[in-house]
Amino acid sequence: MQTTVDAMPLVTALQPYLLAVVSALASALIGLVCAYVSKRLGIDVDQSNRDAIHAAAMTAAGGVLAKLNGDLATRKIDVGDPLVATGIAYVENQVPAALARFGLTPDAVEKIILGKIGQLQAQAFSQASAQVQK
Repeated sequence: MQTTVDAMPLVTALQPYLLAVVSALASALIGLVCAYVSKRLGIDVDQSNRDAIHAAAMTAAGGVLAKLNGDLATRKIDVGDPLVATGIAYVENQVPAALARFGLTPDAVEKIILGKIGQLQAQAFSQASAQVQK
């Protein structure tokens, strides 16, 4: 009496279907992994672009303030000041790809720079206040 069964005919008959199922699962898994990696790298790329824009804007703001005379803590800066335009040009030259990635216009860059100038002025004001209190 034979107690074994030859599975080869069954495997041969099911092989095209099994191959299709395994291929579909592998394709789906590869697609999910690619989507995850793309999403993850996209986030990292966006963050590094944001950081580059803000670093360039901070440098431009520092350059604007360095060229101004007088008390930086209370100085008002005209939006149309040529120094601000120079700062915008600086940022555009330093990080053109990052600006293009987010579609930032010169007006948007100007607002970022003015915000950075405000931050630097606030720091100058707090430092001046701390020195007066000593």
